[in-house]
Parts: sequence; structure tokens; C-alpha cells
Amino acid sequence: MNERVARNRGFTLELITASVIAVLISLILILLSAFLIKALNLSDGWLMPINQVIKGISLFIGALIAFKDRRNGWLKGLIFGIVYIILAFLIFSLAAMSFTFDLSILWDILFGAGMGLICGVIVVNIKK
Repeated sequence: MNERVARNRGFTLELITASVIAVLISLILILLSAFLIKALNLSDGWLMPINQVIKGISLFIGALIAFKDRRNGWLKGLIFGIVYIILAFLIFSLAAMSFTFDLSILWDILFGAGMGLICGVIVVNIKK
């Protein structure tokens, strides 16, 4: 197998692994946050900031666990962020049985791309 094909396969595997890990972490954190919101009787105004923090944490942990190759952290992070947001949108929309396409999904994709890029750069530079 030529080196380029092997590298591309590793790149793809890292993206898939990171995305699955990030979605699983999101599921856990959303359940925990729903419990806390209910227990603390927080207003709906807290939902957006909590969801953004959950997305950021999920992206960072997914990249931290899955990114092994130190090359192209920014690119892997950028693509990972977009894939994660789309995958999470599909899974959570399916769970809610409600697919709502509006401007917020575009902002989420942009947030995911930016946050993924930042996480990818950080992760490949802190791993030894």
C-alpha cells in the first residue's frame, strides 16, 4: 500500500473516531445538563450557552482522544468540527423527531468549524 493511501485512511479513521467520541460525550453531557437545569430550575436563557460549552468540550475531548498523527491538526479539526455538528444535528433531530433547518444550523456549523480548528491545532501541539 502506498504511503499516501495509508495516510488518507488514517486521516479518515481519526475523523470518524473523533466524531463518534464527541457525539457520545455530547449525549452524556446533555443528559447531565438537563438534570441540572431541572434540579436548579434554570431559565431557558441558559440553554444556548450550556449547549455551546457542551459542543466545545465534546470537540476537544474527541480530538484529544482520536488525533494521533501530528500533521494537519488545523485541517483535521476543521473537518471534524463540521462533521460533528452535522452528525449531532441529525442524531438529536432524529431523537426529537423534528428536523428544523434555519439559520441556527449554519451558525452551529461555523462554530463547529472554528472550534474544531482551534481544538485540532491545540491537540496536535500538546501531544508528544
